[in-house]
Amino acid sequence: MSDSSGPGRWFRHRTVTLPTWRTWLLLCVTVLPASLWLLRQSYGWLAVTAPVADAKYVVVEGWAADGVVKKALAWAQEHDAKIIFTTGIPMDQGQLISPYPTYAEL
Repeated sequence: MSDSSGPGRWFRHRTVTLPTWRTWLLLCVTVLPASLWLLRQSYGWLAVTAPVADAKYVVVEGWAADGVVKKALAWAQEHDAKIIFTTGIPMDQGQLISPYPTYAEL
């Protein structure tokens, strides 16, 4: 009969393999700088600041400020774009009283 109040009922011993200091050093010297470089380089790719002049479609984030949406509309009219797409997730606040359930619809 085992003791039901002992540590075996609530806890288990596990063996965990952890990295040594050499592994952490290697990660810090190689992976960390590579990740930082990649992060810095990705901004120019993710945040396009030079739209294509003959684009027929415009995509605007639904949560963007009103000025951004107005500029996108002006750009679309100036360049004869066919459609403006908006993207967005459900609204965090004001969802219950707003007639627009998502940022895209807003």
